[in-house]
Amino acid sequence: MGAEFETVLKNYLVSNTRIKEAGLQNEVALFSTGTLDSFAMTDLVAFIETSCSFRIKAKEITLQNFDSISKILVFVQKKTAV
Repeated sequence: MGAEFETVLKNYLVSNTRIKEAGLQNEVALFSTGTLDSFAMTDLVAFIETSCSFRIKAKEITLQNFDSISKILVFVQKKTAV
């Protein structure tokens, strides 16, 4: 996955949310700051499941796994390593 998915993820966020490319940094909190809401979370989870061809369990949808691009990338890497 790696850098290729990172680019795909960033393109998705810029195209489908209020995040502007200039403000898109890997460590910036997405959900805990209110930048994205629960509707965006639902769409993001569906996007990741489709893009990465795996299912995300409800218990995995946490700020620890999804609150920044970096956290999402680590989560995806762990899921695809299984």
